[in-house]
Amino acid sequence: MAHDSKIEWTGDTLPTQAGCRNASPGCINCYARILSERLAAMSAAKRARGEDPGRLFKYEGTVKNGKWTGVVNLDHAALDEPLKRRKPTIYFADSMSDCFLPAVPRDFNEAKFRMFAQTPRHTYQVLTKHPKEMAKFIASTKHANLPNVWLGVTVEDVRRKSRINVLSEIPAAVRFLSIEPLLEDLGELDLRGIDWLIIGGESGPKARPFDPKWARSILKQARAARVPVFVKQMGSNPVGLSLEDSKGGDIEEWPNSLQVRRMPAPPEATNES
Repeated sequence: MAHDSKIEWTGDTLPTQAGCRNASPGCINCYARILSERLAAMSAAKRARGEDPGRLFKYEGTVKNGKWTGVVNLDHAALDEPLKRRKPTIYFADSMSDCFLPAVPRDFNEAKFRMFAQTPRHTYQVLTKHPKEMAKFIASTKHANLPNVWLGVTVEDVRRKSRINVLSEIPAAVRFLSIEPLLEDLGELDLRGIDWLIIGGESGPKARPFDPKWARSILKQARAARVPVFVKQMGSNPVGLSLEDSKGGDIEEWPNSLQVRRMPAPPEATNES
């Protein structure tokens, strides 16, 4: 997989919107919030110099005093970028937000999924912490169950396991779980209808502990269910491990049992006119 993104499990990111709100404990140290605040400051500095902030405009107003404001700014021009790229790419859509936030207009998501349908050469990974909103949208759009769209939910603790049940009922080419940041032992998982798992510890100076035992338990269950797993990182606070990489992202430093990075089977090729 060719990478234009630093996120190891995707090819490139497609930030069509910016801004979010906290939905669950996994949001506490959100990298997107920290980065959005930085990008908003860059935009403000450009404006102060009389310069055009360009695409940075979308980050303005989304974060204040280190917290999401709930403002979601849309970037309609970003929807054209995949149309221009001829090289087949795996995109992580809305890495700086959540397209199923209640604040996102339905017509914007319709335009987004219409673009997905128009570019079958690309694959789109759509991840949310609002699976019920995702389910409502998919149930009512003509762009449901596109062969090049993967739908996923974040599951960071036991309480959020209920999101799996909602996802498993949504028609999708690939259904996946982002178990990152993994904050506790999830216990038994029902992986029926799930096609892929991502596992990772939290990074950053305030990272919460990540116990490799939790990941091993998930790997064991995934193998039994024949679900591929991509272990992204050990995080910045792995229990019982001393790692040089600040994010625990160097796979060579991990225990052999956790050196697992598998992708789901690629979607069938689709001809485009």
